[in-house]
Amino acid sequence: SLRIEPDLISRMKEAQKEDSKIWTIVENLDKQVEFRIDDDTVLWQDTRLVLPNDVSLRETLLTEAHSSPFSQEIVRLHGTPSAIVSDRDPRFTSHFWKGLQKAWGIRLKFSTAFHPQTDGQSERTIQTLEDM
Repeated sequence: SLRIEPDLISRMKEAQKEDSKIWTIVENLDKQVEFRIDDDTVLWQDTRLVLPNDVSLRETLLTEAHSSPFSQEIVRLHGTPSAIVSDRDPRFTSHFWKGLQKAWGIRLKFSTAFHPQTDGQSERTIQTLEDM
């Protein structure tokens, strides 16, 4: 999963204070329920820290995201997937993954419990038996 260094989070919080567009949102908070301000006057959208319009901060965040094990190994070896079949594991349903899937245009397909059509091992075993 993507882990953001505490220093980067501090930079994001400080940059928020200088972003005029964020303060427009803050002024209209009563109209926009999904946003909230915490005790440190930091703007959040649900459980996500709002990223201010700071080019260097965005580049740093993207660099960290692209250096994640997923980007380094899976994409390097196999290219960007067009779909991922998942068993609803929280690692694939987190905000990070949802954002990454949307940004890359990946379709996430959730399997249901005990559904043999989405179990690759069962499919391979059946194919092997049919080939015999």
